[in-house]
Amino acid sequence: MALPNSLDEVMVGSILSVHVQNFMCHENFKVDFTKRVTFIVGRNGSGKSAILTALVVGLGGKASETNRGKNVQCQLLPTNAKAVNAIVSSLNIQVNNPISVLNQDDAREFSIKMDPRKLYSLFMRATRLDVTEQNYNKALAICKSTKESWERKNKSCMDLENEYNKWQKLYEQMQSRKDIEKRVKSLKLELFWSEVAEAESDVATIRDHCVKQRAKCAKMESTLQTMEQALGGAAAEAWKARLEERKAQKAALEQQLRPLERDAQDARHAHGEAAATVKRCRDMLERERRRVRDYEQEIQSGGAAAQRAELAERAERCRAAAEEARARLATLRNDAEQARADHERRAAAAERPHAERSRLNARLGQRRQELRELSARGGDSLAVYGAAMSELCQRVRAAAERGHFSAPPRGPVGQYIKVRERQWGGTLEHIIGGLMSSFCVNSPEDSTKLFKIMDQVWRGDNKPSVTCSKFFSRQHDVRDTSARAPPHRSALEALHVEDPVVANFLIDNLALERVLLVPDHDEAVRLAESVERVPRNCGKIVTQDCSEYHPAPDYRMYGGRARAARFLHLDTDERMRQLGAEIQELEAELQRLDVRLQGLAAEQRHSAQAKDAAERALRAMGAELLRREADENAAVAALETLQAPQQAVLDDELKASKQRAHELSQKLDELERGAATHKRQVERLDAQMSELKAQVARANDDCRKLSEEISQKEMEMDRGAAERRGVQQRLGEERAKLEKLEDIVRSKEEAVAGRISAARGPRIDRPRSKDVINNLLAQNKREIGLLSQASVSREEVERERATAETNYRRTQQMLDTLRVSISRITNMATDHKEFCVSLKKSISRNIGINFMATLTTRGYEGHLRFDHRDDTLLLEMSAREGARGVRSTASLSGGERSFTSMALITSLWDCVDLPFYFMDEFDVFMDKVHQQTSVDLLLEMAARLAGRQFVFLTPHALGLALDNAPLPIEVVTLGDPER
Repeated sequence: MALPNSLDEVMVGSILSVHVQNFMCHENFKVDFTKRVTFIVGRNGSGKSAILTALVVGLGGKASETNRGKNVQCQLLPTNAKAVNAIVSSLNIQVNNPISVLNQDDAREFSIKMDPRKLYSLFMRATRLDVTEQNYNKALAICKSTKESWERKNKSCMDLENEYNKWQKLYEQMQSRKDIEKRVKSLKLELFWSEVAEAESDVATIRDHCVKQRAKCAKMESTLQTMEQALGGAAAEAWKARLEERKAQKAALEQQLRPLERDAQDARHAHGEAAATVKRCRDMLERERRRVRDYEQEIQSGGAAAQRAELAERAERCRAAAEEARARLATLRNDAEQARADHERRAAAAERPHAERSRLNARLGQRRQELRELSARGGDSLAVYGAAMSELCQRVRAAAERGHFSAPPRGPVGQYIKVRERQWGGTLEHIIGGLMSSFCVNSPEDSTKLFKIMDQVWRGDNKPSVTCSKFFSRQHDVRDTSARAPPHRSALEALHVEDPVVANFLIDNLALERVLLVPDHDEAVRLAESVERVPRNCGKIVTQDCSEYHPAPDYRMYGGRARAARFLHLDTDERMRQLGAEIQELEAELQRLDVRLQGLAAEQRHSAQAKDAAERALRAMGAELLRREADENAAVAALETLQAPQQAVLDDELKASKQRAHELSQKLDELERGAATHKRQVERLDAQMSELKAQVARANDDCRKLSEEISQKEMEMDRGAAERRGVQQRLGEERAKLEKLEDIVRSKEEAVAGRISAARGPRIDRPRSKDVINNLLAQNKREIGLLSQASVSREEVERERATAETNYRRTQQMLDTLRVSISRITNMATDHKEFCVSLKKSISRNIGINFMATLTTRGYEGHLRFDHRDDTLLLEMSAREGARGVRSTASLSGGERSFTSMALITSLWDCVDLPFYFMDEFDVFMDKVHQQTSVDLLLEMAARLAGRQFVFLTPHALGLALDNAPLPIEVVTLGDPER
């Protein structure tokens, strides 16, 4: 390279010639650049690109940047590569800048693809802004490294400061060792009295706790005493005594009633017989009187034919009337029997609801008792299993912790079970049944111990059952024996049981893996009624309403009733809500039953009235039948009497009849007096029986009411007993706490008294806390230790202190200076970044203006869209014909894209200041018209950029009009390549 003065004036750093030997396709070739603009023309393979490669490599560039070989070697003059780099750098030669040296591959890529990111990279490389950005990042990395170095040095400075402080303290401590020893002694005494004061404070605090605990125990004892008085057995015994008294009265009344009933029955029978006897006697007397009259009339008339005919007619009428009375009597007797049966049936029907009402009252009392117990126990989840279950589990757990069982029992079983789907809770409880509250133990000995604990806790006979079975740590594998019928699942799969012992218990005792859960009946029937459709291993199918289907061949079905879950998936609050609903339902059912009882009582009264009316009608018809039978007998007797025609016989018969009539009249008077006596006796006995029956009914009502009240009282006593047991248990716990607190108080008081008696100095009032005194003691002891360990003289301490201070001050000053420098460099880097960002925007704006101006000179319109955040550069252009719809270069022709690339490159030339510009195959895709246009554009740019050198390499034969070029042009034509 040289600076020719005889040629057109060019910028320092222009290329005068390129001489290559044995380089790529050239053996010995030299080209001279005598003009500012040179065109090198040659066919492909003639060595155009080799000249460009030689230029890049000769100026210190890399062969890879030319895309023409990776291992090209050349001899540099001078041979010192550093000297070449220095020359290139001083002359602003940038062979790796595609704007300065554009090889044919980059030219093709820009013309064809025009990728927005690669175009933006071209912009950054051409303007050298990428180097500026790299330098900025390096500066930031250096600042970061310098900060880290400053932090390390700052830590070292802290060590120097500690060293200086150590010697400074040693220096100060050597001045006052005796004072330190006095302070240590005083602090030890103060520490002693501080510990005493703290112990006394602890004793006072615990004593206050004892007072509060004692008051709490006294309050609980008073509560317990009140509960015992309120829930004592005296009231219940009084109620039971009253009940027994009423029962005895009832029994006595019934005992009195039974002989009265027998006497009344005998009296009625005697009265009936007496009435019948009176009736017969009266009939006989009437017959005899009629017979007397007949005899007298016959004797007087002397003939009886007409009379016999009349008597025969009369006898027939009486017989018909008697038959009619008998028929009516039979009907009335049947009506009376039906009335008595109906009355007895209604009395029995009225008695049954009383038993049902007692049962409902008992259930209602149980539910209310359970609700009160749940409310009293709060969130205790075991309360749903009964009042004593919580205490039983606590005792079992305590016994297990003491090692009384070979393995901790499991129970109640329902506590370990959860339902995967809530709607199956009631069904699964139906399947598990009473085993929900049962327990599992590992051995017979454990079972015996568990029953002993139950006897201590559980009241009543309904204790939980206990199953003894060996515990296993793993659940049984039932995959081969489980019932499977997708989408239905077995009862075991519907449960979530984490404890393998409980899971094995359910498998062994209930075979839940063989119980299939099916929601609706139709599907259950379909699966169970046919052997072919029965799922494998299925032992039973249960629906949501608890109906059970046993599969074929022994197909049978048992209906069920849907039930709500009591234990599974049920917390205490939900069970309380459930009990509240059951209580409301039972109360409503009791109200309905009371209404029904009232209706039954009214029906019973009505049936009693109907029975009494039927019995009265029956008695009246019986009397009527007796009268008609007597008339019939009298008519028959009169007819028979008229059969004796002899007068003497009639006289005798008349006399005998009168005698009989007189006797019968006397007998009738006597019988009527006896019948009246029997009637009065019956009425007296009926009145006594009615009174006794009323008393018995009242006694029954009193007994029933007393029984209900006693049942309610017993439930209240059970609830009170449960509450009392809870209070007693809590009282025992609180008393144990009180005893423990009193023992602690006594031991601490003794310890404090012992320490005070061992004091070696006067008491210090209001000493400081132990932590403060211990810190001061440790500090003074360290100072004494340092003084004791120091084997240096005072002069050596002063010397070391001075040296440590000098090192610390010097290092601190250096770090302060370095911190200021780091801050200044960081601020400068930030300012430089802001300047570079501003410069980037300014350059991109100028390039865009030049690009639009260049396109406008040839009738095109276009814009450059810079996105500095996304690092993209988008070219938007429309052709000269005014096709405004074209928004990118993808739809342009090859010549138009090449011209657009030329416009972009020349726009970039305006923003850089380089000594030369080389372009290889810039017109490879252009036709003659675009080639001429592009060459004119390049020549205009070369004329405008004075002092720059331009070299253009093209494979096309240069058939352009260059006569009117604005500056001299040199054309170098290369020979055809050897083939």
